[in-house]
Amino acid sequence: MSSVEAVGATLRELSKKLDFSGGFSYYTENILDSGKVISAMPHYETTIGLLIVRIFRAHRQHAAHFLQAHNLYPGQELILLQLGEEDGQLQSRLIERLQIEPPTVTKMLQRLERAQLVERRPYEKDARLWRVYLTDKSRPLVDSLVSLWNALEVQLLTGLDQADRSTLRALLSQLYENMDVS
Repeated sequence: MSSVEAVGATLRELSKKLDFSGGFSYYTENILDSGKVISAMPHYETTIGLLIVRIFRAHRQHAAHFLQAHNLYPGQELILLQLGEEDGQLQSRLIERLQIEPPTVTKMLQRLERAQLVERRPYEKDARLWRVYLTDKSRPLVDSLVSLWNALEVQLLTGLDQADRSTLRALLSQLYENMDVS
């Protein structure tokens, strides 16, 4: 079985488990012809890209209530979670790891500083650079964010066994690599 056929088979199997109303099957069977990609464009509503957008929006909507209750803007939780894993990161490292534009990160950090959730300090080796630290006020919030993200992950992956999860992770990683804009 070619890699194209394997991806098609995997997507068809996942579409059954995700109840995508045959969208993946429609897509893969219309672009695969004896293992060769042919030029057929599916209706946009059946594209994998739209499904990914819908999953993102649903995930964001579930998180939004928590974020609003804690006066956080979408995306700020990612900075707090990142600092929860490695406190005192250089601001430039946060930008790199989160893949967010520098002005956006700067604005997010300013808001988080005003809320007393993070503190920026000059880097001891180069005063032009900043290290970002959690505050005592933000540490319990980070613990709650970790719990929220774990709960969302459980909800997202319900019905998928470990093999499906590994396959899905590999496929999504490949899609992300295909769309790399760096």
